[in-house]
Amino acid sequence: MKKTLILITITTGFLVLFSCRTDSPKPGWKGKLGKEAGVTVVNNPVQPVFGLLNLELEEELSIGGENRPETLLGSIVSLAVDGEGNIYLGQMKPPALQLFNPAGKYLKTIGGFGQGPGEYQSPRALYIGPDGGTLYLRDDIFKILVYRLDGTYLREINLSRYCYDFLVDSQGFFWGIMSIHDENGQFKSLEKIGPDGKSLFQVVKKPYELYTRTQGQSVMSISTGYEYDLMMTPLDKDSLVFGYSKEYELTVMSFDGQAHLIIKNQQKARPIPREELVEIGKYLNISEQPFFYRLLTDDLGRIWVLRDYPGARGKSGLNPKEYDVYSRDGYYLYRTSLPFGRRLLIRNGQLWATYTDEEKGLIMVKRLRIKNWDKIRYSLE
Repeated sequence: MKKTLILITITTGFLVLFSCRTDSPKPGWKGKLGKEAGVTVVNNPVQPVFGLLNLELEEELSIGGENRPETLLGSIVSLAVDGEGNIYLGQMKPPALQLFNPAGKYLKTIGGFGQGPGEYQSPRALYIGPDGGTLYLRDDIFKILVYRLDGTYLREINLSRYCYDFLVDSQGFFWGIMSIHDENGQFKSLEKIGPDGKSLFQVVKKPYELYTRTQGQSVMSISTGYEYDLMMTPLDKDSLVFGYSKEYELTVMSFDGQAHLIIKNQQKARPIPREELVEIGKYLNISEQPFFYRLLTDDLGRIWVLRDYPGARGKSGLNPKEYDVYSRDGYYLYRTSLPFGRRLLIRNGQLWATYTDEEKGLIMVKRLRIKNWDKIRYSLE
């Protein structure tokens, strides 16, 4: 009898352990929880818990298209919105950093084209710091310019390598997606960077295989948009999310450099559309799309994963773009679609996005209200 009790106790313990690692801890969720090197892994099923989400959008504001120089927008490469709703636009052609108020009125151009203090050559990524009062602009010539939100120039940070994207934590450190070229090829790496612009440590390094061609004394790189890519986005004041699009896996990492959550999805890779594959094959030896093309978060901690190539077009212009939406603790909540894929912000029930009117050839920035915002779940609870 005693041996039977011991056997039952051991067997029950094994079953409990096995159940904790594989069964759903949440009603309606069909995935599995586990651990990898002590980090919680949320392994999601292909279908979201709450199914398809229809976002009810109502346009509130449109900037661009008016017959005035300051509102004839060029190639917009970055978009930021401060706590008051003011809108900051970084343009590459012509180079400009413009400020508009919440009503869409042009206020000023911050800095200007040049190489002097506060001037830039080619504005790229924009970021409003965690203090809510500082604007950071990554210029294309290996530097970050720092301004107050009113446009007052503060300082310049020189970088040792090319930076694709960056954010700033509450301690004043930068986290950047940096370019690496070595004897093994081209890579992108996520690195922590000091206030002086010097790299402190590397979090992860992944291949970024652009097609290159030598023309005379110069080397030209060609991007198809289907390259597997390393990307990140801030989650909150204490952490960020990053992922490499060759796998459907996202990592939530705190700003001390420690990963504390891995989000996975069992969706299979999708083939590159047949009509594009012939052209893509000239530059890339791949047949499957990346799992995602952009990561963003909203102010409720949801993670939005862009699943469609934002440059893909249909017969009637831009196709709707599919997004997967996750809770901050990694559960796959919804699948939804938006008519926008690039330069998108979602905050407080509003959505800001760049938009191109194909017929008129105009580039605009729109603000839309998400009318059913309060009905969108942000957790499984």
